[in-house]
Amino acid sequence: MKPRELAKYGIPRGVTMKLAQKALALAASEGVSRDDLRSRIAAITSDPSAHVNDPIFGELAAAMVPGNEPADTFIARPSPAPWKQWGTDLEPQSVQQMANAAELPIAVAGALMP
Repeated sequence: MKPRELAKYGIPRGVTMKLAQKALALAASEGVSRDDLRSRIAAITSDPSAHVNDPIFGELAAAMVPGNEPADTFIARPSPAPWKQWGTDLEPQSVQQMANAAELPIAVAGALMP
């Protein structure tokens, strides 16, 4: 199921969406049909507390219980991605923004130019 379809079922974007995708992939690898996947997602969104002990969807159901919603957390890289700076007299805020961007988990490399 794509994120758009999961959102239509009531799965919030972010960490909970990733939990849903992970659970769906596991269920599909175990041979659960698409129709069964859709009905299980619908059942979880309607009453998540009834599914917290499910071996495949339990983590998702627990995250969907009101008050248990996981917070999206930012995890910085262990070391910043490499980046280079060209030019002189660059604004300090621009340099700091580049340094911050290099800390993002998806950063590979960067370049700062006037």
